[in-house]
Parts: sequence; structure tokens; C-alpha cells
Amino acid sequence: MRYSRLLISLFIFLTAVLSIVLISHKSSTIYSIEDVSAILDKLDLSSYTKSDYSKSTAKLTDNNEPRLLQKHEIENKVNDLLKKKLEEEIEIERNLWVNEKKMLSQKLQDEKDKSENLQLKLDINNDEISIVKDKSTKLDDQFLKVYRTIYKSNSPDYLIKSYSFRSRKESNGERSFDSEKNDFIILSSFFNSFGKDRSFEDFFLLLDSIKHDHSRTSIAFLIGDDDTFELIDDYVSSFFKKLEELEDYETLPDSFSRITLMQAKFVEEKLKLDRVNRHGPEVQRERRRVLSQMRNFLVTNGIQNEKYSLFMDSDIIEFSPNIVPVLIEEDKDISVVRIDVKNVDGNVVHSDYDLNSWAGSRTKPTLEEQGKLDDPNSGFFFEPKPGHDKINLLDAHLNPSHYGIDSSSTASLELKSVGGAVLFAKTEIYKQGILFPPFYIIGTSWERKEGYDGIETEGLCYQANVIGYKCYGFPNLVAYHTIDY
Repeated sequence: MRYSRLLISLFIFLTAVLSIVLISHKSSTIYSIEDVSAILDKLDLSSYTKSDYSKSTAKLTDNNEPRLLQKHEIENKVNDLLKKKLEEEIEIERNLWVNEKKMLSQKLQDEKDKSENLQLKLDINNDEISIVKDKSTKLDDQFLKVYRTIYKSNSPDYLIKSYSFRSRKESNGERSFDSEKNDFIILSSFFNSFGKDRSFEDFFLLLDSIKHDHSRTSIAFLIGDDDTFELIDDYVSSFFKKLEELEDYETLPDSFSRITLMQAKFVEEKLKLDRVNRHGPEVQRERRRVLSQMRNFLVTNGIQNEKYSLFMDSDIIEFSPNIVPVLIEEDKDISVVRIDVKNVDGNVVHSDYDLNSWAGSRTKPTLEEQGKLDDPNSGFFFEPKPGHDKINLLDAHLNPSHYGIDSSSTASLELKSVGGAVLFAKTEIYKQGILFPPFYIIGTSWERKEGYDGIETEGLCYQANVIGYKCYGFPNLVAYHTIDY
């Protein structure tokens, strides 16, 4: 009877212990009285006698009273069983988690593979936007991917088509390539003219001669008409198709990693000017107004993560080989070079072509003329002109010491205004809202539709200076414009 009372006490004690352990581990398994009884049955307590404990050399407690020894022995066995049970349950949970992770990873990969070959069409505010990503099928999938993205809208009408490539692993210690990490972008717009007897291929080869890592260089073109857009698109598409067929890294460093083609007819159709008379004072305001809008469209839709930008007219035919390295190394906020004009024989026929690059003063309207500017029906146009102390880049090139510079290619002087034939700028300036004003920004008031000076590139420096940026000219760096009429 005494032995039975001991077992009953132990049964109650162990039931309490099991309940506490299970609650503290928040186990999903519920043990009944029958479960505990089964565990105790497995212990085979009948085999443990008083004589057995008296012969044991193990010291379970400082008190050698047989009942306590038997109690501790039972506790140890129960603990071992619980530990084994918990370890089994933890292993089951671990296996379930690993399998679920594998299933999710596979599902994500399947969705990714589907999206890479999927053309998505969304209807947002009546604007049709299609995004196409073409996956390379001719290369090791881990080597290179060429992307083609298209954005198209019909209200207003514009089209943006971008090509880029990215390598997805290093091969044999070679560097990796990623168009999203480009640090330099070239921006240019086309009006069916690349210069007399020249084509887009000629202009593209000129860009190819720029001394900067091509794989970290982006290009953005704004193209005026459908035929020219199709021609250039075919050319660029063919260029990237050849990249898809590469089997090694040999030519990647020499390849432009992102080229974006744009068409914005809602802007370009405003420019209906005779190219021969496009420099006449009477048409300059409207012409430069549209040029500003086009430059702004290029900036806001072409620039991504690049640090430096270079606007270049499509009829530039030649420039100093070190022009871009010098401009980047000198690290000016906004800068231009001197522009000369060459004829078809290669002779300079006009120096300092871009007179929008200047320092010094400007003429201002008289009080009477300002009154006319306030009258929207007067039809008065004030033509801004340089003052008596004006400085052009040719002046500094011919007489450098007079302006405190030398004859080196790195010599520069601060300007109040810049031209746009070859225009270098840090993109951080554009990203802060300093763009090309499509109106005469200087001399504005609430009573006037616009002021009398500072349109397009000339207004760029005026704005940039307000927030702490400066403009510079490099009179000894020269780019050549062509005669196209």
C-alpha cells in the first residue's frame, strides 16, 4: 500500500510537470491522462526495487532515502522522454519550413520568368502604356540580358523606347556591367539634319569617338519625324541584337549600355521654321521657346542616375578628343566650349558660332519699351543684345592673358550665359528644377506675359546662379559645327 501511495503521488506530480512543460513550450500537442499513464508504463517501474537502488553507485541526491532515489530516477526518465519528443517535433517543424521556403522560391522564379516575356498593356487616364522586356535567348542566361522598354501615349502623343543591357555575373574575374549605374549621358535632338551630306551613322560614329567608358555612358535622342525615328530605331535595335549574340566580354566595355529614343510630336510640330532664316530676330523667340521645351523633355525623360550630362547638336561634326575627360575632371557646374564652323572642305569659315555663350552686360529696354512690353496687344519685340563690355569665348582664346587665363585646354572663365551646341552640366542641377525657360525669364512681372531676355540656354545660368551654381566657358576647347545650307 505504501508503494502504491508513492506511485499515486508521483503520478499526480508528473501530470503537473507535463502540463507546465507543455504550456511553456506552446506545443500544439495535447497530452491526456492516458498519455502520461502510457509514458509511465514504458518506464517499467516494477523492475526497480529497493535492493536495486541500494546497489547503485550513482548518487542522484544527497539524501539516500530509497523513496527519493526512486522519485529522482523516474523524473530523469520522464525528462529524457520529453526531450526526445520535443526534438522530434522541432525537426518536423524545421522540415516543413524548409519545404515551404523551397516552394515559395520556385513560385517567385516562375513568376519572374513569366514577366520577362510578358507584354503588359495598362489603361491609365486614357494613356496606353506598353512595357516589353525581351529576354536574351542566344546567350547563357547568367551572362547578359538585353532590355527593351516602350512607353507610348496618345494624349498627348509621345513615344519613348529604351534599349539597355546588363550582365548578371562576373566571368573569369571580369567586371560586371549595369546600365542603371551609368555616370554620363549624351542628349541630342534631330530635325532631319546631321549636316550637309551626313547621316545618323556619321553622328553616331562621332559620339563613339568620345573618350569616356562607353559601358557607363547613356544616350538619349529626341527625333522629329516618323521616318527618321524608324531609321534610327532599326540602327539601334541592330546594335543591341549584336550584343545579344556575344559570347564573351570582349566588346562590352566599348558598347553604350543604354540608348533611349523619344518622339514628342506635341512639342516638335510647333517648330515649322525655314532653316535658312531660323536665326532672324523675328523668329528667335518662338524658335527658342520650342527648343527649350525639347531640351526639357530630353532632360526629364532621358536622365536617370547619371552624374554628368552633355547636350550636343546633331550637326556637330568634330571636337577635341579630350573634351569630355577635361570637362568631367574640371568638375564645373555648367560649362561650354568654343564653337567654330567648318565647310565641306574642312576649313573654318566662321569662328565663335554660338554667341549665346558670353560674359559682361546686356542691353535693357527703355521705359517706353517696357510700357510696350506690358501691353499684350502692342506686338512689340525687344531684341536683347550684348553690352559694350561683352566677352565671347573667341576673345578669351585670342587674348588669354588679358582675361587672366592661359592657353591650356583646361583654362576657363566664368560666364553669365551659355549656348547649347555643346553644353555640359551636372545632372543634380536639373534634378533640382533648374531647366531651360521657354520664355524670356529676365524682366518678367505680373503685368507681362514674359520679360525681355534669358530664354532657353541663356536663362539656364540665370536660374542656376540663384541657387549657387556657376557657368564656365573653355575657350581653348573647340567643337566644329557644319554648314547645312
